[in-house]
Amino acid sequence: MTSGSAAAVSPMHTPESFYASVPVQQHLIEDATVAVRVFGHGPAVVLIHGFPVHGYTWRKLLPKLSETFKCYVVDSPGLGDSDWRDDTDFTFTAQARRLQTLFQALQLESYALIAHDAGAVLARLIALSQPRQVRRLVLINTDIPWHRPPWIPLYQRLIGFPGASRVFQALMRSPLYLHSDLGMGQFYSDKRLLDDPANNLMLSLWRSPCGGLRAR
Repeated sequence: MTSGSAAAVSPMHTPESFYASVPVQQHLIEDATVAVRVFGHGPAVVLIHGFPVHGYTWRKLLPKLSETFKCYVVDSPGLGDSDWRDDTDFTFTAQARRLQTLFQALQLESYALIAHDAGAVLARLIALSQPRQVRRLVLINTDIPWHRPPWIPLYQRLIGFPGASRVFQALMRSPLYLHSDLGMGQFYSDKRLLDDPANNLMLSLWRSPCGGLRAR
């Protein structure tokens, strides 16, 4: 396990190089390995990504945020630099439980949570379980409990049919589909960000044989 933290970003650094400058720590917790990077100094802030991205999604916030706070950027199992097994439990409750165990290993007695998308579900579960430790809760573009766009459960049902995975992979290579609401069109308000090379890793997950649905 490697530890480290970064000082304030140099004017010569980009957000991408600033993120890459910090080594990743990996913690074996239950049936998976949780990855975390630590930036800056100050009161603890934990940043929890959504799906299907990972900690890299916070890169543009970290240079400024880490000037005032000690930022713990996690990769949940199934994404980023985490690791998992075939029998890893990917339910929300299991993911939240692992993060709580991680916080104990990091000796975080008091912290703020910043989370978005599905990561905000984990943040809510953690805040309910550890109200004394969570001093602030910031949720961005969060899931609404018991509500998902209708095509998500549709995709989850269709993915089990023979050949569905290959069809889905082909669709994710189509710019027209990718920019539509049925693809990733609602992921960004600025659709040009879908063409950002930084998203290649995220899109590669969706184009993988499992179609990116496993970790959900």
